[in-house]
Amino acid sequence: MITIFLLVNTIVIRPPQGGFFLQTSCSGKRKTPVQFTNCIKIDFWFRKLKLKSYLCNSKNRKNMPSLHDIRKPVQQSFLDFERVYAFATTNANPFVNAYLSELGNGGGKQLRPLLLLLSAGVFGYVSEKAVKLAAAMEILHNTSLVHDDVVDDANVRRGKKTLNVLENNKIAVLTGDYLFSQVLRLCAETGDMHVVEQISHLSQHMGEGELIQQYVSRHDVLEVSEYYTVIEKKTAQFMSQCCRLGAYCSAADSESQETLARFGLAVGMAFQIKDDVLDYVGHRTGKSVGNDILEHKLTLPLLHVLHNAPQIVADAVKQRFAAPELTTADVDFIIQSVVENGGIDYSLQQTDHYGQKALKQLALLPQNACTQSLAQIVQFVTNRNY
Repeated sequence: MITIFLLVNTIVIRPPQGGFFLQTSCSGKRKTPVQFTNCIKIDFWFRKLKLKSYLCNSKNRKNMPSLHDIRKPVQQSFLDFERVYAFATTNANPFVNAYLSELGNGGGKQLRPLLLLLSAGVFGYVSEKAVKLAAAMEILHNTSLVHDDVVDDANVRRGKKTLNVLENNKIAVLTGDYLFSQVLRLCAETGDMHVVEQISHLSQHMGEGELIQQYVSRHDVLEVSEYYTVIEKKTAQFMSQCCRLGAYCSAADSESQETLARFGLAVGMAFQIKDDVLDYVGHRTGKSVGNDILEHKLTLPLLHVLHNAPQIVADAVKQRFAAPELTTADVDFIIQSVVENGGIDYSLQQTDHYGQKALKQLALLPQNACTQSLAQIVQFVTNRNY
């Protein structure tokens, strides 16, 4: 723990692992310490870093709903989802199951199945079809992560070694393919061709998003519009489809389905932008800060600086980022430049913008416990620090 006194507008600190405590003082009077748990967990000294709103303190986190509380309106359905998911991600053959077990029980926030179940619950009933689709969507999400780890040559996911590291790329790809077969099985079990069509459209969007991202990375395309295209196809469309299918499973009218789809799209955009912010100034469980930079991923915080910072700064950042192999010093320089030139502030403004768009859609729907939980998801997504 580090306890400091804030006497001026800027400070120079290097917090330890787990964050730090900030204790302010006015006229020599000591105030109650405020714990900062998610901020500035990076490998260099910030110089004169102003304490911005993106430093999430314990008071704000205390007011933020937990995922456990958000699930309460559909708690039984969520337990049913976990049962279906566990069955689909195990295999009677011990050799196949050996690889599946190395993925663990999925973990993660499981926002996608939660969005689907809550969207169904808005209209009063969570069917068996909705539960199966919630499992299918979470498996599809984890399938994409397994394949992404191969593409990105990632070593760690959710605090654990990735399957491509534990085994090899061939095993990881084949395991991902097996998981995708379980997605198809669960969709087929619904006996609903509309569901199959929607999942196929989603898979197409995800593939397009990844290909666009790879092209952008390899050809130094620096357009913000391409960034938004990628996150919409890879993340936002996924959450949108979860919400649409949840409403569909509860026989909601087409207008309500589209309202929830727009809600999910806005939530997905906010989620991904916040995720990209955390790669610069936050603590992400199992993933070090600066990973996107090392992988040459152009995200909104960096793009904003490249397009809006003074030319001398933008050129220096671009030169460092273009290096085939980035050093720790390169990463530190880029992070510092992004923080000091408004990349984080602008990105958080966009996160809040999409959060507000999502809430406006919710106002058009029946108001009940599930709608309230969906609103809490917006709060969780925009204020989270992991």
